[in-house]
Amino acid sequence: MECNGNGLCFNFDAKSPMCPSMKISLNRIHSPKGRATLVREWLRLLADRGVDPLKLEKELPEKRASLRTLIARTRNSWHKRKGEYDFSHEVKEAMSGCLACKACTTQCPIKIDVPEFRSRFLQLYHTRYLRPVRDHLVATVETYAPLMARAPKTFNFFINQPVVRNLAKKTYRYGGFTSAFCPFIATATGGPSVCQYDA
Repeated sequence: MECNGNGLCFNFDAKSPMCPSMKISLNRIHSPKGRATLVREWLRLLADRGVDPLKLEKELPEKRASLRTLIARTRNSWHKRKGEYDFSHEVKEAMSGCLACKACTTQCPIKIDVPEFRSRFLQLYHTRYLRPVRDHLVATVETYAPLMARAPKTFNFFINQPVVRNLAKKTYRYGGFTSAFCPFIATATGGPSVCQYDA
């Protein structure tokens, strides 16, 4: 955290690209300074408990997923749903609004990089708490998209059912399904035509 607290990120000028999420929310917690302050406090609390986040980061590539860690993350996520307090939830809330646009790195005089420390925080956060199902859905899209492209009409039929849309919104908090798998993918890879979309 190199933030020196100069406050230049509290810029509401419409012509300034500095942190659009802070301008929309009108909340200084969502500014680069606010996010850096929260992460600095989170790191201080970890240090008070004797936890070294750099050591944890270095150990992550060698760690294998195990039933024990899954149970621990499930238990922690359950406690989170029940309202058990953890300061890292406040940090995650502030980070969730970050667009990762990197305007902070270009506009801040000391080049604070919120997207970089945001990704590092989230990586450690999700070693303690389960990722939302929608994260897995988006992360594996390259695996299942070719399968859906082979049967676009079937996929579109199911995805356009109100039950499926409502389930996706409630379960995954994901409402972005569209009929994108008309013959587009097959044709974009060498076929004669491309889908037409209404504006």
